[in-house]
This record gives sequence, C-alpha cells and structure tokens, in this order.
Amino acid sequence: MGSGVTKLLWPSQKSRERGVFKVYDSLIFMKLNKNQAQEKIEEFFSNLENKTPEQVRKIKKLAMTYNIKLKNKRKLFCQECYFTKLKTLGIKNKVKRVRCLNCSRIYRWKAKD
Repeated sequence: MGSGVTKLLWPSQKSRERGVFKVYDSLIFMKLNKNQAQEKIEEFFSNLENKTPEQVRKIKKLAMTYNIKLKNKRKLFCQECYFTKLKTLGIKNKVKRVRCLNCSRIYRWKAKD
C-alpha cells in the first residue's frame, strides 16, 4: 500500500462476526454529477499529450461509472494497454489500420467517407 493513499476500513459480513475489518486502498472519491464528469473527460482529452496509461485508465473508468459514451475519443488510446501513442499504418478499402507503439496491437476502424 502506497504512501499518502487513504485507507478505508470496510466490514464484510463474515468479518463482522469475527470483529475483523478488511483494509482497502482507495482513490480519493469525489462526488460528481454527470455533467461535471463529462466536463472533466472533455478537459482530459483536449490535451492528451504526455498522459500516462494509468491516467487514461482512470478517465475511462470515470466514463463507465457515469455511463458516458467516449465515442471517437476511444480511438485515441490503446484499448489493451491504454498507451496514447498510436501510429497509422494506412488506409485500404475504407479501413484505417492503427498500431499501438507500446504493445504492437493493431486496430482496424472504418474510415470516414
């Protein structure tokens, strides 16, 4: 457990009977409404340069929590390793091929008309 990380104690059903508590590392939870979460996501993707995969993973989780669709923003990072540097391999038969520079996974998307 890292330094500076808030720890919460959550009793589980069986541990309550034994008087034992489980310790969990937690993120700093902020109460946001859906509009605030949407603004935070838009701000994050407006300057995607030099973002770590961990930051991208957290923003994606925030979007999933509030049921916010990422739409074309999901094409800006690797779905497997959340790396933000993708290289376009080419467009053929209206299909765009993109490769992640970290894990070498290849994605294929329909090119816009």
